[in-house]
Amino acid sequence: MTKALVLFSGGQDSTTCLYWALQNFDDVAALGFDYGQKHRVELEQATKIAEMAGVPFEILTLDHLLGNSALLQHDRDINAPHPQAAGLPGAFVPGRNLIFLSIAASYAFNRGIFDIVGGMCQTDYSGYPDCRRVFIESFETTISLATMQDFRVHTPLMYMNKADTFKLAEDLGVLEVILEHTHTDYNGDRSERHPWGYGKLDNEASRLRARGYEEFRRRYHPAEDLSTGTDIPTIGGPATIEMMAFDVGSLAAAAAARESSPSVSPELTGAATDEHEAVPDPDKSN
Repeated sequence: MTKALVLFSGGQDSTTCLYWALQNFDDVAALGFDYGQKHRVELEQATKIAEMAGVPFEILTLDHLLGNSALLQHDRDINAPHPQAAGLPGAFVPGRNLIFLSIAASYAFNRGIFDIVGGMCQTDYSGYPDCRRVFIESFETTISLATMQDFRVHTPLMYMNKADTFKLAEDLGVLEVILEHTHTDYNGDRSERHPWGYGKLDNEASRLRARGYEEFRRRYHPAEDLSTGTDIPTIGGPATIEMMAFDVGSLAAAAAARESSPSVSPELTGAATDEHEAVPDPDKSN
C-alpha cells in the first residue's frame, strides 16, 4: 500500500495537491501548521476540505518559531519588500518550508510514510527561494541521510503556472472545491466572492490567483465569455527574479549531479529502496 502525507494549508495549491495525492496514493493523510499567519482562516477552510475529502488532518501549532514577515507581523505592508532582503517580498517567511518539511518528515517517519506532497511551485509564485526545485531536491537528500530512509517530496505543481493549476483541479474534478472552499488571500479576507474565489486584489496572492484564473479561462474555455471583468492591479515591489541572482549556476550543477546519482545509497540508508512502491511523479517527467 502506498502512503503519502500532504502539507495542507487550505489554499489553492495545497488543496489541488491533496486531490492529486488521493489519485496517486492508496492512503493519504494531511498536516497543517498554525504559525501565527495573518490569514489563519485558511486552516478553517483546510479542516472543512479535509472532511469533504475524507482525509485525516492534523494541525500543529508553532508558537513564536517563525517571524520577520508581513504574514506574521500584521502591521507590516504585505506589498513592501522584505526588510532583510530587498529582492524578496515582504510576505516571505524565513525558513518556513524548511521547517514545515522537516517536521512533516519526522511526523511521516513515525507513521511509516516516506512520500510527502507539497504545493511548492517555481513557475508562477511570489519569489520565495524555498519554493524552487533545487531546494526540494536538496531537502530530499538531507532528510534521507538524516533518517536512513528513502524520502521523496512530490511537487506536482512545480513547473505549472496558476492557469495550469486551475486546469489540473478541473481535470481532477475539484475545480468548484478550489473556487468555493479554498483560501489564498494573504490578508485573510473572505468578504468578497469573485469568479476566481474569495479575497481582495490588494495582495499578491489574490492577484496571482485572479490572473491565473483569467488565463485558465482564455486558454481552456475560449468559447465562453468568462472574464472576471476586473482590472487586476500590479503593485510595485521587488522583482521576483532578483532573488535568483546569486550563484544559480553552481546550484543547477549540483542539482544535475544529483539527478545522475541516487540521492541516498543503500549503504547509507541501510534499507532496501523497494520497500515503498514507486509513484509517478510529474516533477521527473516535465
